[in-house]
Amino acid sequence: MICWWEDDGQDDHDANDVRGGPNGRYSLTAAHANFADHGHMYDRGKGIKIVEQPSAARSDLIDYLRSIEFSPSHADARHLGKLLRAADIYKN
Repeated sequence: MICWWEDDGQDDHDANDVRGGPNGRYSLTAAHANFADHGHMYDRGKGIKIVEQPSAARSDLIDYLRSIEFSPSHADARHLGKLLRAADIYKN
């Protein structure tokens, strides 16, 4: 998990709705803004430990994702895979 949002079927057409459920009091719009600001879906200081106190590897991954956000054509699948493995993202 990268931003910690759980896919609940919400999409751009209803991104401002707060549905509760696994994402609590966050709309998709708020989660996007929070991720852009500080690298996870939660309000600053309100997240779980893994996102509030990220490992160096997780920070590197977030920095890389931010760097390609508006130019996905510059994404490097091998580099991304390396960062995902280093951050052990699938076990978090």
